[in-house]
Amino acid sequence: MLRLIAAIVLVLTSTVVTWSQTLDQIPEPTLSEATVTFNTYGGGNDKDVCVLVKILIYSDFGSGFIQDVASADFAPCGRFSDEGEGTQQKVSLNINGSIPLSAIRNTRTKINFQPNGDDTWMFHYTLALKFSNGLLLKKEVRRQELSDHKLQIDQ
Repeated sequence: MLRLIAAIVLVLTSTVVTWSQTLDQIPEPTLSEATVTFNTYGGGNDKDVCVLVKILIYSDFGSGFIQDVASADFAPCGRFSDEGEGTQQKVSLNINGSIPLSAIRNTRTKINFQPNGDDTWMFHYTLALKFSNGLLLKKEVRRQELSDHKLQIDQ
């Protein structure tokens, strides 16, 4: 009976070692798609106004070290309306290289607003990051406002 138990323990121990070695060989997923969806609910830009919105997603490693993850420039040019329930606009971001999941810690979103004249933009946004293994991370931020007096959000 003691030999049988020792044999079972030996087999289980070997299986665990083989399994953990296999886990170490699995590649870390990388960022495959990044989007920001804006929902304008009031103070949208007028149809005759064209603004420039710059979006930058970056990881903050501390001590002044950052890594750009994804970015895009976006010129809505009257696409946002504050009438009724507002409008929704999805923007695809350009991914800057091969970004592993582990580099996404402490990720921040910077949105720069360059209005043409006196304009205020009130919106919610959702950042969606999709990885090569199918993992989808989302961050929803509500009640944001940019204007000619407040040109940037960095959070």
